[in-house]
Amino acid sequence: MPLLLMAATPCPAGARIATWQGMTVRRREAPEGMDGVTIAFCRGEHLVRRFARPDALRWTRFKALDLDGDGRPELTSTAWTGGAHCCFTQLVFRADGRDVVATQLNQQDFEESSWRRLPGYRRPVLLLYDSSSAYAFGAFSETVSMPYVVEIGPQGFRLAAPLMRAREPGWGPAALRHGPAAWAEFLRHNGGYDTRLARVEAPEKRLAAVQKLATDDPGGGALLRAAEEHIKLYCYYDAQCDVPGLVRAIEGPQGNALGGFPALVKTMRDSNIMKLRRAPTGWR
Repeated sequence: MPLLLMAATPCPAGARIATWQGMTVRRREAPEGMDGVTIAFCRGEHLVRRFARPDALRWTRFKALDLDGDGRPELTSTAWTGGAHCCFTQLVFRADGRDVVATQLNQQDFEESSWRRLPGYRRPVLLLYDSSSAYAFGAFSETVSMPYVVEIGPQGFRLAAPLMRAREPGWGPAALRHGPAAWAEFLRHNGGYDTRLARVEAPEKRLAAVQKLATDDPGGGALLRAAEEHIKLYCYYDAQCDVPGLVRAIEGPQGNALGGFPALVKTMRDSNIMKLRRAPTGWR
């Protein structure tokens, strides 16, 4: 849901949560029994900008960081809607002259994340998980949640290309095998948990395993998950993505175990990874 922008002259009431760029940031929650939270940026008693999220239960994690390297800190936050496995929206606010503008990224499922500084990397980054295929092929617990990394550029959220780019097709990010140790550790582990990049097997070994599943259990859940992960390791970290070719390689010349996998094509198209590849989120 897009941010709703409203203008007013007096600074509205609310809990004071931060001072940033010469402004006081105030948070106000909706009355008991109603959803919705608002934050206001005020200079003195005058309102600069107010941002409302009618779908959210709370704002969290307010922190000032220079995310784009221009020497001026942006303000980061997260809006949380509640619900099973749901839903966080990452927000970054920038002082733009006498106004405040925001960019956001709907994180969807999984859990709250925080910005990190990596040795040797120029900007703070955020490690998130693509859950676009949640419930498409089974229960949420069976979702193949592939990690991706974002940063803030001049036009808003964008993929952190050096941490996402593949060097060899099907191996995932090149930083896993050829980058600094701190980058590889960041991609493999998050908050004490292994990501799906913790142990990336050779594409040929993965293909042999998924081909066996296509023969032994065509249409089964194990096949769908293994095929999804195999294909995403190509498509999410490499600009060249031939889904039909990858599906044919899994099914073999006589097989139709995946039926072309059109549902996977749709979920990937709707994923943040593919959306950010098409365009950054933009400030507004």
